[in-house]
Amino acid sequence: MRLRDFFTPPVFADEEKTRRAWLLHVLLWISIVVVTLLEMVDIATLPGNRLRWVAVIIFIDSINLLLLFQNRLGRVRLASSLYIFSM
Repeated sequence: MRLRDFFTPPVFADEEKTRRAWLLHVLLWISIVVVTLLEMVDIATLPGNRLRWVAVIIFIDSINLLLLFQNRLGRVRLASSLYIFSM
């Protein structure tokens, strides 16, 4: 698996599964970008506890990257269930 595979939505033989995988792919990338930007703003504006905020960013982004990997492997239902549970 190449790095650029994480940036392109997966395509499957089942059209409905492809549509759900594409939607989950977009939601996960939006979540990664928004969470990272919001936490970076918090780090810049709030003094102290910067290491704690960095740990939160790494934790949330790593969960989303794991879900992207599961989505890419075809486990769309598992990835979407875990995404909803993690919210």
